[in-house]
Amino acid sequence: MKEIENKPEEFYDTYAEFREYVVPEIRKKHLRQFRQNYWKNCEFFKGMSVLEVGCGTGLFLKYMETEGITDIFGIDKDPHIIKILPDELLNKVEVFDVDEYLNVLSADKAFDRILLIDVLEHFNPNQAAMLLSRLRDRLKNSGGIVVKVPNNGSPWGAGYQYGDLTHKSAYNSFSLRQLGIKVGLNCQVFPHRTGNPRKQILENIFHSAIELFLTERPEFWSANIIGYFTQKV
Repeated sequence: MKEIENKPEEFYDTYAEFREYVVPEIRKKHLRQFRQNYWKNCEFFKGMSVLEVGCGTGLFLKYMETEGITDIFGIDKDPHIIKILPDELLNKVEVFDVDEYLNVLSADKAFDRILLIDVLEHFNPNQAAMLLSRLRDRLKNSGGIVVKVPNNGSPWGAGYQYGDLTHKSAYNSFSLRQLGIKVGLNCQVFPHRTGNPRKQILENIFHSAIELFLTERPEFWSANIIGYFTQKV
C-alpha cells in the first residue's frame, strides 16, 4: 500500500455528519456538572469577561449567562454551528480560526477566562504550546485559561481520545502540567466528573476497590480532566 502521511485535520470534512448538532438547552444536570467541574475549581465570578475557543453550539456560553455572566464571546471554525445557535447567542459567536481571530482582535482586549473545552487535543503539543502562549497574552492580570481534554492516564479516557480521528495529541494530568511549564503558566488539574451524586459515590467505591489490586493507579480516574492555567506570581 502506498505510504500516506497522517493528516488528522483532513477528517474535519466529516464533521457535518459525524457531530451531533443540538440546540443548547441548560438543564439541571448541566448546572450541577458545570458548577462542580468549573465554577469553583476555576474561580469563575459574576461580572467577568469570557472567551470560548471552539464553542460549538454554545452550551457553555449559555451556562455562563445563567450564572449572570454576560460579557461572553465564542469562536468556532465550524460554519454549521450558525444554523443551530440560539438567537440570544447569534451576536456573541462568530466562525473564526483562532489564529485569525487573535490577529484581528483589538490590542487592548483581554479576558478573565479563556476556555478550550474539548479543543486542545486537536492540536499537536507544539501547536498547543504556541496557542496557549498567544492566549496567555490576552489574559487580564488575574486571568486564567481553562481546558478540558480526554484523560489518557485513565482507562476510561480511551473512548474520548480515540472517538475522533481529528485528535492530534493525548494528555494526562502530568503532561498538562508539563505544558504549563513550557508556556510559563501554573497548571492545576481537576477530574471532570459526570453523572448524579449517587453514581459518583458508587464510582468512587468501585475505584477504591480496584486500587487494592494495583501497584500503580492513575492520579485521576475520570474519563476527562480539566486544566486550569494561571499566571505565575
